[in-house]
Amino acid sequence: ERVKSMIVGLDHGLLKRTEMMKKLLTEFHQLNIDHVVESSSVPNSVKWHRKLINRTVSDDATVISSTSHQEEQHLMVVMDAGRLAELVMNGRTHQHSGAMSSPDLLTCKQFVESIQNRAENKRVCLAIVGMETFERSLKTKHNREFRRAVLTQSLLQNTTAGGVDRIDLEEGLVELELSTGCGVRECSDDDKLVELIIQTTKAIAEAPFKRKNLFSFHDDLGPGPSKKDCTAENKLSMVWQHQLLQFPNTGPQTVAAIAQRYPTPCDLIKAYQACDSEATAGLLLQDIMVVRSSSRRLGPVLSKKIYCLLTSVDGATTLDN
Repeated sequence: ERVKSMIVGLDHGLLKRTEMMKKLLTEFHQLNIDHVVESSSVPNSVKWHRKLINRTVSDDATVISSTSHQEEQHLMVVMDAGRLAELVMNGRTHQHSGAMSSPDLLTCKQFVESIQNRAENKRVCLAIVGMETFERSLKTKHNREFRRAVLTQSLLQNTTAGGVDRIDLEEGLVELELSTGCGVRECSDDDKLVELIIQTTKAIAEAPFKRKNLFSFHDDLGPGPSKKDCTAENKLSMVWQHQLLQFPNTGPQTVAAIAQRYPTPCDLIKAYQACDSEATAGLLLQDIMVVRSSSRRLGPVLSKKIYCLLTSVDGATTLDN
């Protein structure tokens, strides 16, 4: 249902992909996703808007509903593998010559940076279409050149896409991701591109609701409040206990006993500050009783480690010391 609140903006340049657009619009219709075809500042791009319903109550107690649109900070740019090969080759030319032979010859990095400047710092993702098909065409062309060279007994010329191969493309994409922070997704054909756009639309639609449920813990603390009954106070207690569980050989019963006495880290730090000396504070927790098959004291070793973790101001201090 949440995906119905999305509006997908498609650049006019994508209309050239006739079959892809037919399949994409069919998927939009089946999922009740609105779309708009428009002229974008970034060619061959896909962007998203979210429909927000605003409700206000008038003076006569009438509920007034209005709809507004919120632009999402995501932008997908569709690119053919052949175009990627051109950008990678331009980068190699620039690297070898030290300067571009023409201002029109953009490198991958310059291409993405120009998009980021026009897209107002949106999260840019490149969707590379037809990488496998392009690689097969390179291999076929190379084999054809090799056969011709053998038959004519001439030197083999490296003419495949100006000398760009699959490894060059992958290295160019890795460098691009590291230098610009741009995401890269490969699609073998237009069908996979349609799947990617639909998956991205669903992910963007769900994102705000998933961010509300970031507190998700494992069941290593034993039985506790259910998600429905979990309050902010319970979540804080669970975080505190999970932090204490990072100490070696510390079990759920031990951290539960500490949390029962000191429900939050602030409570424990205040107790440390009230101690007469560091030695006393270091042993503050040693007499806490831990109930397992039998009751036993927490002990001085773990007590000192917890004290060191919460109060040390020396980053070089280790808990073993």
